Amino acid sequence: MTKKKGGTLMSDAFSSMNSEDKEKERAEYKLFMENTELNPPPSAGQRQIESIKKEIDEKKKLKFKKFSFSNISDDFDEHIHKSIRGYDQLRDDIVSLSKYFVVSESNVYDLGCSQGTMIKRIRDTNKQAIDTNYYGIDINPSFSSHWKNQDNLFYIEEDIRGWKNKDSTNQSRTNSSFMSSMFTMQFIEENDRLKLLDELYNKSLRIGGALVLCEKVFSPDAKFQNMMDFMYMDYKSQYFSEKQLLEKEQELRHLAKLQTEEDIINNLKEVGFKNIQIFWRNFNFIGLVAIKKN
Repeated sequence: MTKKKGGTLMSDAFSSMNSEDKEKERAEYKLFMENTELNPPPSAGQRQIESIKKEIDEKKKLKFKKFSFSNISDDFDEHIHKSIRGYDQLRDDIVSLSKYFVVSESNVYDLGCSQGTMIKRIRDTNKQAIDTNYYGIDINPSFSSHWKNQDNLFYIEEDIRGWKNKDSTNQSRTNSSFMSSMFTMQFIEENDRLKLLDELYNKSLRIGGALVLCEKVFSPDAKFQNMMDFMYMDYKSQYFSEKQLLEKEQELRHLAKLQTEEDIINNLKEVGFKNIQIFWRNFNFIGLVAIKKN
């Protein structure tokens, strides 16, 4: 009796099956191979890549351990983009609005300019305005690394609560055709805010000039406020961890001095504005444009 070469327990077992069992075994094996080809198990390298990706995603969510405007100065535009739904469209709208007001030989300001990208966009869009100067102003020195003065574009580190007819370089702040303030006034005490609005209207804006204000506001009703708060939280949770959201909310408690939409409009009217229009709204964030008339 000769010994069969190359035999295995599996092949010997298969040989001992009857034809019906062999056909069944072949069918099961074929199905297994087809499933394996369609959904191959991840290799060690693939598993490692997925693990690294997951770790990076978690680190991104925990990137800002403690919220402050200084800590996010290098990524401020991206942070606000994630914090306010429709923020990019709001910026586009403000640039579009500027084309209706910016004129030659005038001044244009962005109050609370942060990284300075908004005032630059307004400057680059209004090529029709000759000999017009554009100024970005912010109190936070952390943003200054992003500023670059160019020809008629200037950046100034300054507290706008001390707004005067001339800036620190002795340049006149009268004859302004367009001014924007995106989510800046809400961090100024109400009494100082009214004084600033009065200075802007009576001493800076020219007749026909416009002030754009973008603010977060309170709802006029508790039920609406509750709905807006939770819908807004649902939106932000796509980009920020619970820890980040809580820390930011705690930090803003002593910084943000929110008003209602009606309060803001009344303040604008009190200093002299009569033509006021809300042009943008998302949750409890609004954008208004107010025009100085005779």
